[in-house]
Amino acid sequence: MISRRSRYARGVHDLVREIARPRYDNIEFRWVNSEEEILLAGQVLLRVGKSCPEMVLDIKGAGDGGPYLLVGKQPRRKSFFVAENSANGRVNDVRASWAEIGDGYAGRWIEDGYEYLFTFNLPDKPRKR
Repeated sequence: MISRRSRYARGVHDLVREIARPRYDNIEFRWVNSEEEILLAGQVLLRVGKSCPEMVLDIKGAGDGGPYLLVGKQPRRKSFFVAENSANGRVNDVRASWAEIGDGYAGRWIEDGYEYLFTFNLPDKPRKR
């Protein structure tokens, strides 16, 4: 039999985990440079890493690009994230950095020798688990 205290502790733990790991689905990512504009959908997961906050960008590829899995780490005392593409089956190497700007996020994305400005917005509420 589970004690009343154990149920309470488990409930608090689940609540903390939910708060600490919000997940946002169907996020529109936009890349622009002087030659093109690209729109792709993906998801964002916020979590506390071993040594710093992390923002994970999981983006489905289209055509000859992707997939993209960037585990953005926030360097100590900085307000931006940095990452490289670590997706299995990735076609191109990617280096990216991004920061919160106003109501969304914007950053620099370097893929296969091309540099892009990329942006995305997160809704007010994460997806319920």
